[in-house]
Amino acid sequence: MPDTEGAPIRDGAPMIAETHVGMVVLVGDRAYKSKKPVRTAFLDFSTSDRRAAALRRELELNRRIAPDVYLGLGRFSGPDQPDETVLVMRRMPADRRLSTLVTTGAPVRDELRDLARLMAAFHTHAGRGPGIAVDGAAAALRGRWRANVAELAGYRGALLPDGLVDEIDRLATRFVDGRADLLTRRCADGWVVDGHGDLIADDVFCLPDGPRVLDCLDFDDHLRHVDALDDVAFLAMDLERLGRAGLGTAFLDAYAEFSGDPAPTSLRHHYVAYRALVRAKVACLRHDQTGAGADADAARAPRRGAPLGHDRRDHHAERGRGRGEDAAAGDRHHSLALHRRQRPRLRLRRRAGLPLGRERLQGNPHRDPLPDAGR
Repeated sequence: MPDTEGAPIRDGAPMIAETHVGMVVLVGDRAYKSKKPVRTAFLDFSTSDRRAAALRRELELNRRIAPDVYLGLGRFSGPDQPDETVLVMRRMPADRRLSTLVTTGAPVRDELRDLARLMAAFHTHAGRGPGIAVDGAAAALRGRWRANVAELAGYRGALLPDGLVDEIDRLATRFVDGRADLLTRRCADGWVVDGHGDLIADDVFCLPDGPRVLDCLDFDDHLRHVDALDDVAFLAMDLERLGRAGLGTAFLDAYAEFSGDPAPTSLRHHYVAYRALVRAKVACLRHDQTGAGADADAARAPRRGAPLGHDRRDHHAERGRGRGEDAAAGDRHHSLALHRRQRPRLRLRRRAGLPLGRERLQGNPHRDPLPDAGR
């Protein structure tokens, strides 16, 4: 029986969700999460101490934004079995997952405003400083783009159309090289924070007393050190992937309102494009690691209808999605990345020879959201 340090197991039939690197046992209103004894290029859970340390770090990081969900550490034990550390969590209702609400057409404008307010407050109190800011500088951003593009090189002409990856690389590099001063100011002004790093609709739950955000990126601190706008752009990209780009725009508008972020629209598009590229890379990696036969349409709403509420995905492809699905997802995310890199058409307004700001030729999205923004 599990010893959960004061968090008793509730009545109800247990349910189990497994991934390549972990397992979640759900009983009543609790979720008990453990790590599997595996080692990959990205993580090492090969010993009990390493697994306990990873769960301890996951608890620490996620309590920053969802302290009433991440309850503490416990132990699973059994006859002739060594104790195993588990993360004890409050179980989230699957029907309140943001991705489920979005794909079923439920109204979520108010929930997204609440989420934007929560993220703005989270970023206000998040860690920052020179050691964090360096990871949001132009050199680091350029390096992340290049690393992701390099990982996709082998998919040119196979999963991805010829020339697409190179065109994204060219446009992204041109943007970063031309915005070194802007990125330097963002670092100096404290906009680079120790953020969530993995803000997707699957890991947001819209409860009556406000949103809960789960499963921050915990395996690499440097990848979590991002511009605050980059952090929230991940969700904007995910909403666009789910066919609700206007909701993503409305979310970013609300975030700008609550945070006072003066970032130009072009930087929004850049970070949405970057997150689309990351998602495309994950889809391509999954394609290599899984079998054939899945429905490509499922890629538009992964984990939709999952009954558990805590079946956390791993960015490095632990879930068994099919070849056709992941190839379609990779192509679709690359197209989104290219669209976002091509989208901004900017003009520079000047007064007395000094630049005052940039805006799109076709209007300011803070005043003129896209037509589907609240649908």
